Amino acid sequence: MNVRAHSSVGVTNVGTTGVFTLSSPRDLFEKLRHDLEELAAKPDNPYLAFNFVVTAEHMLDWVHPGPANEKIRRARRDSEPLLALISHLASGAKHFAFLLPHHKAVEDRGSEIVSVSTILSAGRGSRIIQQPHSYLIVHLDGQAEQKFGPYIGIVDLAKATYEYWSKDSSIQSSIDAP
Repeated sequence: MNVRAHSSVGVTNVGTTGVFTLSSPRDLFEKLRHDLEELAAKPDNPYLAFNFVVTAEHMLDWVHPGPANEKIRRARRDSEPLLALISHLASGAKHFAFLLPHHKAVEDRGSEIVSVSTILSAGRGSRIIQQPHSYLIVHLDGQAEQKFGPYIGIVDLAKATYEYWSKDSSIQSSIDAP
């Protein structure tokens, strides 16, 4: 079945080559950048966190597509704690099955929103307390905890993920291509 999707920038044929105007690893990488910017602006928004981790999880699928590349995708997720963590979060959120046995990157309690007040010294013993700001954190386990510590803020995770893909040689040519 072939579907035609209309957008403000034109018409894209959708089959096995993508959806809407997303049709290459470069396009998905640009969406990842967009999702990071949105999340950085609202670090306590679980919808934006969901969008980021699901997009990030599918980078491997777009870089190494199809059943023939399943072993490559699995090997990369197994060898890189960052990719395993993203996979755990995306699969758990997408399938409502957060604690499947093969996911070992996130601690049982998962994630939470924390609020932090900033106290600034204004000199001569006076203090200014800024309004609390909130952000999502993820409690880590296994190799992810060894690499990142007991928890990671969702924006820090998103930045690390974006940086990982921006430097990855297996997709760099598709990202750099016009």
